[in-house]
Amino acid sequence: MVRGAVQNNSFDEISKFSVYSLDSQDTELSNSFKLQNGIQFLNATSNQAICLGNWLAHPNNVFEAIDLVNQDYKSIGKVIPTIATDSTFDSYLDAIVLKSIAVTGKKQLETIPGCVLSQTIPKYSSSTELTIKDALNIIDAYKSVGVDKSRVIIKIPTTWESMQASKILLLDHGVKSLATVVHSIEQAVIAAEAGCEYVATYVDPLQENLDLSSYRPTSLDTNYGYQITVKIHKYYKAHGIKSKLMSAATAGINTIWGLSGIDEMTLPGHMIHKMLSLPVPPEYELPVLKKTYTVAEGGDLLTFINDREKYYKSFRLNTEACERLEFANRIFDECNDKCKVLINSLLKEGGFIN
Repeated sequence: MVRGAVQNNSFDEISKFSVYSLDSQDTELSNSFKLQNGIQFLNATSNQAICLGNWLAHPNNVFEAIDLVNQDYKSIGKVIPTIATDSTFDSYLDAIVLKSIAVTGKKQLETIPGCVLSQTIPKYSSSTELTIKDALNIIDAYKSVGVDKSRVIIKIPTTWESMQASKILLLDHGVKSLATVVHSIEQAVIAAEAGCEYVATYVDPLQENLDLSSYRPTSLDTNYGYQITVKIHKYYKAHGIKSKLMSAATAGINTIWGLSGIDEMTLPGHMIHKMLSLPVPPEYELPVLKKTYTVAEGGDLLTFINDREKYYKSFRLNTEACERLEFANRIFDECNDKCKVLINSLLKEGGFIN
């Protein structure tokens, strides 16, 4: 049993069947759980919203990145913009965002044995070429601070085009990826076909995860995200798919109980505290999800990787999945813009620009 927890708590009991990762880039949080509770997470996941929160709380990460980018510019004789109206200022901001991701991720890697997961910009997910470029820019940023690509997994919002990028990144560049904001069987199928290391379903609505006060408990029978996650889990196990299924965006403890047995869970701090304080109710017989399923239970094998029209024809029939994917991508794109606004203000605060 982990220290400071109730006997037979949910965290300990579910850990017998599922691996845990931390849905945060906060090293203080991961170190706190390690020191106080003896918890070691495997990986640490991130996205534009998590980056924004981290940099607001720890602006020193951004200031470190600014110094490194300025050093890069000077080393190649590139002019550092001093005013926001400079024609090169946007690309300068982009460079600082990438370096900030790498600086933050490198620190988190010191607290975990696995990988840090960093997300490409969602608006690029409709373009294979732009997704590849963004992913490789992230890898290069990590390399520049001494982090090998073997310890970085690129999170990519899941579309037909972006999964072509995932396939190319793996085969041509040796870059591992996680297919994220998955809300449908079509996304899960194409992600597995692309060779994604991980596939992450969003279980509870994203807006409830962003604003926990809006969370309203629902039955697992009527929880769309839970049901699609179970469906994907059964499909993967029935067909021996190697991609690991990861549950994300879990706002309710009942979804955690109901997903015991899934390959991996990425958990925010508040959920971990809740799991440590609550036992598993007797009505949940762990693990709820088994490691093996028949084809009759998991469904017939599907393929979409080589047929864009077939993929979108099937995916667009699922209105709920389309709406959830669009909402998530919009939120993360907005957070990316807010990251740039924050960096702009820190540049002014630090006297880097007028």
